Amino acid sequence: MRRAIVVAGPMGSGKTTFCRSTIAANPGITLISRDDILNELFGTVWLNPYTGQHQYGEKVMWERVATALQAEHAFIILDTWNGSREERSKITKNLRSFGADWIAGWRFITPEAIGLQWYIERESVGKDEKQIRALKSPWRAEDYHHDYLLFHAHGVSEDQGFNVVHDINPQQCSFLRYLK
Repeated sequence: MRRAIVVAGPMGSGKTTFCRSTIAANPGITLISRDDILNELFGTVWLNPYTGQHQYGEKVMWERVATALQAEHAFIILDTWNGSREERSKITKNLRSFGADWIAGWRFITPEAIGLQWYIERESVGKDEKQIRALKSPWRAEDYHHDYLLFHAHGVSEDQGFNVVHDINPQQCSFLRYLK
């Protein structure tokens, strides 16, 4: 059986940290992260949208997914941007075309205030004091609030091609129960 998990949630909701914890405890699972690929290729995820770098990163991501799913008992976690229902449906369709028999969705339901705090902490790493103050500005909180509401308005559900969808609040749960 070839299994895949698609991670979905707003910025700062703990998706990548949760995935890395899952992989650390389960080395037989492969993590494929679009952000990691962009960082590997270009040194950042903050790219000019007109350069084609995001599209190239996505192409590399799908090549890695196809390779990983060739194994008879493949198990991958795909951590990629998927803000809309249409994007998630496209992702599950692609995963099935590469041989995934079972696909779970991990819908992150981290409380907004916690997600904003984590987002600010993550983004402030390596920044100078002026940049840190800017990240903590009310504009940033409003921007995060807008993205948070948009994500939750585009619900993650089984009709997008998932066999199962699990709600995950990384503050309150262990990944072990969501691998089935």
